Amino acid sequence: MRGDKASDVPLECSKHHLLLNNFHKGRVYQQCCPAASLACAGCVEYDAATDSCSACASGFAPSISKDGNQTTCSLCSDIPWIDSWGFGCQDYVDGLSCASGQTQANNRSDHLVDAERVHGGMSAKEACCACGGGSRKDVPFSYPAVHIPCGKTAVSALPLPRLDVSYVTENCAFHSMNLTMDSLNGHVFGEISTHEPQSISCEITTNSRKGAGGFATLQVHIAHFAYPQSILTFTELNQSFAPSFQGTYTGFQLRCTPDVPWAQIDKATGRITQTRSNPVPRTGECTVSAKGCMDEASGNCTEVTRSTDVVLVAGNEASELFVVREDRTWTRVDEVNLTMGRPTSGFRLASALSSEDSALIDPPLAYHVDCGPNTSFVAQTGALSSNGLEVFHLALGGKFAGEPE
Repeated sequence: MRGDKASDVPLECSKHHLLLNNFHKGRVYQQCCPAASLACAGCVEYDAATDSCSACASGFAPSISKDGNQTTCSLCSDIPWIDSWGFGCQDYVDGLSCASGQTQANNRSDHLVDAERVHGGMSAKEACCACGGGSRKDVPFSYPAVHIPCGKTAVSALPLPRLDVSYVTENCAFHSMNLTMDSLNGHVFGEISTHEPQSISCEITTNSRKGAGGFATLQVHIAHFAYPQSILTFTELNQSFAPSFQGTYTGFQLRCTPDVPWAQIDKATGRITQTRSNPVPRTGECTVSAKGCMDEASGNCTEVTRSTDVVLVAGNEASELFVVREDRTWTRVDEVNLTMGRPTSGFRLASALSSEDSALIDPPLAYHVDCGPNTSFVAQTGALSSNGLEVFHLALGGKFAGEPE
């Protein structure tokens, strides 16, 4: 896998890069994809040499650009359909008649050569993702929150992932803030100059050829001391976060409710560091303060105290995963029997064997399920399918739901 990294240590991507996760045989292969590329959306394996996606995530279908130079992924599901011979979309893939959104020339002598043959008012080219059809939807996108210090500061924000759409906004005059939005790629950039903390929030929508577009909110937070996020999550000993600020500040102090003795602040720089293992309490609402000059540019110094609010969180990631039956007490199970046509209930994935212990562990951000050949798991919907038929889906929080088809 080109550029992928399989490791027990999470890969950290630089600014304006998107983290790709490729789950394979119980391991996670991670890769950083440039956010400006159209190939990142729905991709699990990025080829930097061709700026293309060489492997799409489940639930996404590959598409080749008109010039043939780039492969991207689009969110797609096959439309239930069979041809006059009783074959469906998967048969056209298995028969090598369709791939990457295009019909393929081959030497087969049967009907699978003709993906444009209409039956029931539709052809494989219209019904099947692999043939260029299917039900296609826009991929959800978001903007990471921007945290900058007071003063004159450059701003640069890209949508993640970038989509092949145009970006628009209403009731948000970026130009009045000295910012520019590129409608072709959604890039918001410029230089903001302000001496007081404030927050700016703008809703950005997309115009799509597929119909109704999506939307995301861009938030710009301006503070005296700008930490990378408003919530700082510590996951290991000696991990630290430093603020950016303009001017000269001294005597940084950290005060929290409740007190978090595992976090210490550098009085000269404002850097906050986790200094103890097994930190308790796990969360504290904190204020960082320091002394500075109000009129430093003129050469005069009127000493003032500035402050910024921040939340400190000690991460507690799961080390195990269980399937449990949700009765009054949770019971671990090694086998789940589902009945076709009957709702699935009472089972869930858990990081501990009691609801009390589970509440003390950070819930997983996402799940991935691998049940072997002829199965697929779509992370966006949580649906697990076998031979094209849905077996169950994982709802928010790890609960099993759905009716086996």
